[in-house]
Amino acid sequence: MSNLLPATNVVQASAVVEIPELKDDKSIRIGWIQTCSRMKFVNTYGKEGVTSWEFPEIVSGKYQMISDADGKQYPWYGSRYEIQTIQGPSAKHSVTVHMNDNFFPQVTWYIPHPSYDRMARLTYIHREQDFYTYLVVKDLATNAYHVLKTITWSMTINIGVEPDKPLGRRARLLAPLEQDPPIIRDSGDRSRPEVYAMKPPNANNAQVLVWRPLVGEPKIVVPAEETTIGLDKYLQTTRDYLRHSEHQQREA
Repeated sequence: MSNLLPATNVVQASAVVEIPELKDDKSIRIGWIQTCSRMKFVNTYGKEGVTSWEFPEIVSGKYQMISDADGKQYPWYGSRYEIQTIQGPSAKHSVTVHMNDNFFPQVTWYIPHPSYDRMARLTYIHREQDFYTYLVVKDLATNAYHVLKTITWSMTINIGVEPDKPLGRRARLLAPLEQDPPIIRDSGDRSRPEVYAMKPPNANNAQVLVWRPLVGEPKIVVPAEETTIGLDKYLQTTRDYLRHSEHQQREA
């Protein structure tokens, strides 16, 4: 087995929305739009360095958030139970929309770069992500969006790893043992998603995996499938990103 597969919590949301009477020429869509505003997903490999999953648009400061749509029906998060479309004429009634999000991280035991052997060197995993989940109604005639509620939530994972131990005994979950509860907001900061976060690229396609050695130049391990950032320039301008962080210094 070449990967560590940590289990994570499932985040779920459900909303019942009261729909007023709709005229013949009126149609609306109710659903969830989710964006990610911050990600630190850093895997430490002893004294050699770290791999880091990154959103170049966010790290560079070009974007403050990025779409977390599934890519099938922008900007919506999902296209089944996550959205409801109501076509007029329609009497007053209610609809329910659900969403859930979970993580399936896979981290290699060894440094995923051809200049290193396949010896297990992974010693620490740190992941932090912040999300905004919006309950939104869209007027399909005007394409106008209105945010009904905003949920802010985060996920933090710290895993210590002893690579010399047998499989099944190497990893242990560190603090926090419980996640902070989501916060439901009516309005305020981030009361609506940024325009650029309602279209491509989405989080899955925009992320890159970078090998950042303690000594030497960073290298792209997994390139972005879709990005608005030149990755060569990105590596040059972020060569010291994380180099002096707690993740790099942890084993130094």
